[in-house]
Amino acid sequence: MNSIVLAMLIGPFMLVIGLAVLLNRKALWNIRDDLFKSPALLYISGLMIFSAGISIVAFHNIWVPDWRLLITIFGWLMLVKGAFFVALPDIAVRIARSYPKNDKMLMLCWITMLAIGVFLTAKGYCPLKFCCNI
Repeated sequence: MNSIVLAMLIGPFMLVIGLAVLLNRKALWNIRDDLFKSPALLYISGLMIFSAGISIVAFHNIWVPDWRLLITIFGWLMLVKGAFFVALPDIAVRIARSYPKNDKMLMLCWITMLAIGVFLTAKGYCPLKFCCNI
């Protein structure tokens, strides 16, 4: 699969999720709490995350020191997280409940996700020559 096509898919995904978390923290914390209260929902979301991750890894396992590495790492993180939710849901619940709701480090992760989303969206959608050379 083409790196540009994956950037076109993953970039907006990360951008929207990053913005949603930053703009609607309280609502999304409540959604997260609900997710970890439902073993069935956790299992199904784990299967979906795993499926997306394994799809990316199967077609884009590119370990080169450029922007395409972001896509590969994203795929592997999804694969591992999905497998974790499916195989070890009790541990996933305990870890999720240990996150404080005002953790600045967690917000830094979401801001980083937003920045990567902007970057990948630009790589995927920018028709101008200079954008492709970022």
